[in-house]
Amino acid sequence: MIFAADIGTTPLITFYAFSQRGTGKAHNEDAVLLAGQVCQGSVRQSGTVDASQPLYFAVADGVAISTRPRTASRRLLELLQKRTNTSLADTPLIPLLRQVQQDYVALAANSELHGMATTLGCGQ
Repeated sequence: MIFAADIGTTPLITFYAFSQRGTGKAHNEDAVLLAGQVCQGSVRQSGTVDASQPLYFAVADGVAISTRPRTASRRLLELLQKRTNTSLADTPLIPLLRQVQQDYVALAANSELHGMATTLGCGQ
């Protein structure tokens, strides 16, 4: 992802993101959270958002050797999206991510999701 700041009266962030499947892969195992929206697959997104409001951008990379890597990355970002949508504007990122981690671990109770894994990069 690439970010650019617009110095004006209203603070703006312009973002650009793209993702594509690797050579020999049937599908892309990555997912991105862009200004509150979870995207997956061949992502080609850009936009400008008001930076005076809390914003979260994240990338989740499904671990290919785990079970359901595509589901893992999407579900993690859906959990993050839900937490960011319901948290207070001044909630620090680290406690929020700890809650998301607990939510993600709880998914393992579902035998179909047990063993899935993903990595996360996130910014506020």
